[in-house]
Amino acid sequence: MTAEADQPPTVLDRNDCYLSLSHSAHYLLAAMGDAPVGVDIENHGRPRPIQAMAEQVCHPEEHAHLSQLPAPQAQQTFLRYWTRKEAWLKARGQGLDFGLMARLQYQDSTIRTANVASWQSNYLTLSVFGTELAAMDYDWQIPAQPICLGYGVLKPV
Repeated sequence: MTAEADQPPTVLDRNDCYLSLSHSAHYLLAAMGDAPVGVDIENHGRPRPIQAMAEQVCHPEEHAHLSQLPAPQAQQTFLRYWTRKEAWLKARGQGLDFGLMARLQYQDSTIRTANVASWQSNYLTLSVFGTELAAMDYDWQIPAQPICLGYGVLKPV
């Protein structure tokens, strides 16, 4: 495996294998597939300026929704938005792009048509982006198995 600066990791001598890695606190999330895949994980323990960050990376409808929520629920919802968008960027081999993140909009979907899935536990939020979500196998190695929040389609608007 190798990785150039600001590039996703790759498997040497294999152009049919895609990798994505993410870490937060002492947790690591990894995905591998035969098509581009992206993952992101965020620990809830670190305080974040949610409203300030939302102004930069959320679609206007998402930002409006966040402003209506109490602080703990706003943080969990924001992390769901953030992890979906960062996973989407990683699947494309892109770094963080706040302007593009603000133009991405999520719509609920079924697993058959979804390109992104999200899970949440009491202390983690994670998302996986890929074209073959229905065929993915998940192996949770954490104390409390996260709850699936659903499947959807994330696309620029």
